[in-house]
Amino acid sequence: MMGDEGGAYWIAWRALKHLFDSDDGLQACPYSLQFLRAEMHDYFQVTNNYGMLRHLYTDFKKSYMARFTLRVVDGAKKGDPLCLSVFKEAGQQLAKHIMAVSDKSDADKFPNGLTVVCMGSVWKSWDLLSQSFIETLKPTLDKFKLLRLVQLTGNGTVGAAVVGARDSGFTVPIDYDKLTHTVCTLTADN
Repeated sequence: MMGDEGGAYWIAWRALKHLFDSDDGLQACPYSLQFLRAEMHDYFQVTNNYGMLRHLYTDFKKSYMARFTLRVVDGAKKGDPLCLSVFKEAGQQLAKHIMAVSDKSDADKFPNGLTVVCMGSVWKSWDLLSQSFIETLKPTLDKFKLLRLVQLTGNGTVGAAVVGARDSGFTVPIDYDKLTHTVCTLTADN
C-alpha cells in the first residue's frame, strides 16, 4: 500500500479516517459526517464504528474497501463537502507522485514535455480531481512546460515488449498515440 496516495483505496480510507478521527476526538472534521456515516453503514452493513473493525482488520479486503470510493464519488457529485474535500486531497496526492519523479528528472531530456500514463479507475473521477491536481502541479509545469496525461486503450504489455526489444538492441516502430487516450494536456500557461 506504499505509494497508494490518491488511489481508490486511499480515497475510501481517507474518507473513513475523517469520520473515525472526528468520532474518536483526534481531529474534528469541519464538515458534516452525516452522508458518509450513512454510506458506511449501508455499504459495510454495520451499525457503528465498532462494526468496521472486522472490515479493517479481521476480514480486510483492499478491493472491497476501494469500491467504497464509489460512495464517496456519489457524495462528491451530490455536493457533500467532506467527499469533495477528500477528492481535493486525492488530486493533490496524485500530483505529488508526478512531482516526486519529475524532481529527479532533467527537463532537457524531455523537450516535448512529460507524458504520464494514468492507471486505475480513480481517473474516471477526473472532474473531481482536476482542479487541485493542476494547482499542485504548477511547479512541475513551470519546469517541463507541458504534461500530457494519457490512459491506455490497449494492452499495457505492448510497452513492456517495446522496452524489452529496445534493451536487446531492437527498434519496434510504435505509434503510442494509437494506444492511448489523452485525459488532459497541461501547459505552464494553464
